[in-house]
Amino acid sequence: LARSGWTYSADMPRTDSALHRGENDVWVGVIDIQRSALVYGTLIGGSSFDTSIDMEVTESGDLLVIGRAISGDFPVVNAMSPFHQGVDQGFIFALKPGESSTTPGHLRFSSSLGGSGSNLNDYATAIVREPAGTYLCAGYTGAWDYPTTPGVVQAEYGGGPSDMFLTRLDLRLPSPAFTATPALGPATLEVRFDAGASTPAAGYRPSDDEPFM
Repeated sequence: LARSGWTYSADMPRTDSALHRGENDVWVGVIDIQRSALVYGTLIGGSSFDTSIDMEVTESGDLLVIGRAISGDFPVVNAMSPFHQGVDQGFIFALKPGESSTTPGHLRFSSSLGGSGSNLNDYATAIVREPAGTYLCAGYTGAWDYPTTPGVVQAEYGGGPSDMFLTRLDLRLPSPAFTATPALGPATLEVRFDAGASTPAAGYRPSDDEPFM
């Protein structure tokens, strides 16, 4: 059983030597529920406030974790974009967990989700695997420079506290890459797929000018 979350505790159970670095760190663990034992646990974060929100397990067994980081020194590996200190930014990382309590894990990549961040308005909130093997990440952003790709519904930040985003990621490349990033309006909370492989997104709507089709 794989789980992620966050902790203020310096003594949060873990199986490696990872340090509790900030006010709040991401915790990732694998639990053997039959033996009620922690197989693998670690902390990941920077010197400020970092929070895990959702996680997906890849076909290869990596733990794909997304959330919100304020730490400018959040760990980066093959990053698509850097972290900035003191502003909200969505993050995504892929962690290969250790196979036992004596086996170290490996951070395959870790990156912010693009843009210069904003004040309390950048979160990656949900991630799902698509049938084609790509991953769709949803969230919201207040960053004016959040990256978008040609032909999307809304190519620029629309103003207000935040816009919703949907970002498609291809993790099969030598390093992760954006393949599509439509900005759609206010913040999304959940993403699911239907039988026709369309992608509905739902959330709250503080805007009067959200796009409709």
